[in-house]
Amino acid sequence: MKILILILTLGLAGLAGWACAQETTPAAKADAPIEVIAGKGFSLSLKSNPTTGYRWQLAKPADAAVVKLVKNDYQADSHPPGMVGVGGKEVWAFTAVNPGKTVLEFKYVRAWEKDKPPVQTARYEVIVTGKKPEPK
Repeated sequence: MKILILILTLGLAGLAGWACAQETTPAAKADAPIEVIAGKGFSLSLKSNPTTGYRWQLAKPADAAVVKLVKNDYQADSHPPGMVGVGGKEVWAFTAVNPGKTVLEFKYVRAWEKDKPPVQTARYEVIVTGKKPEPK
């Protein structure tokens, strides 16, 4: 009986993980530009579940004259100890380098499936403005 419960629990966890991987809830709205001051950092959060093999990638390199990728990290959602297949989010951190506009395009893919289209995409327009004046 314990084995049956374990199998059912793992099966449900796997289905929940698959459902999380199919949904993207970015921190910033993809239809609204992200405005940031040159020299400041900003981040984007994308729902993810690497246990499915899917990860977010930049679809094309960021425009280094406008923004610089600092890092991207996966943060698992809170879950009971020992639970597997839990989703979370990938947090992509950038620094605004110089005033200008660029588009950050992401694709949710399995790295080894080179010939398959992404299961999801996300697109963010970034507008970097000049530095704030120093207080007098």
